[in-house]
Amino acid sequence: VLKDERELEAVVVGMGLNVNWQDRPPSALDDIAVALDRVVGRPIDREELLVAWLHSLDGWLASIDTPEGRAQLLERVRNLSATVGRRVRVEQVSSTLVGDAVDITPAGHLVIAPDGGGPRIEVAVGDVVHLRHRD
Repeated sequence: VLKDERELEAVVVGMGLNVNWQDRPPSALDDIAVALDRVVGRPIDREELLVAWLHSLDGWLASIDTPEGRAQLLERVRNLSATVGRRVRVEQVSSTLVGDAVDITPAGHLVIAPDGGGPRIEVAVGDVVHLRHRD
C-alpha cells in the first residue's frame, strides 16, 4: 500500500501452509504439495508452529533495517525459493507469460526469461504456476 508516490506504507503477503492432513491427498498433488506432518512424521501443534514462525519473522523484520540485513534476507529468499530455477506460467490481468524464473530482484519482483528469447521481464503482480514441462 503506497502512502504517496514515494513512500511505501504497508506490504500485504499471503502464505499457505499444509500442516496436518488426515487423509491421503489426491494423487494429482503428489509432485506439487505435501503437509508438514508428512515431512516430520508426526502431527503438528498449530499454535506452537504459529508462535515459532512469528518469532522467526520478527527476527527477520528487525534485520532489514540495515543494508546488510536486507542483502542477507534477499539471498536467503533466492536460495530457498521454490520458484527460481523453475519453468513457470505467470497469469496477469491482461496477459500470460511463460518462461523460466531466473531471479528475484531487491524489490521482490520475480524475473522471468521468456520463451522465445527477448529481454528478461520483472513481474511484480501475477499468479505464478509451476510447470512440469514445456507447455
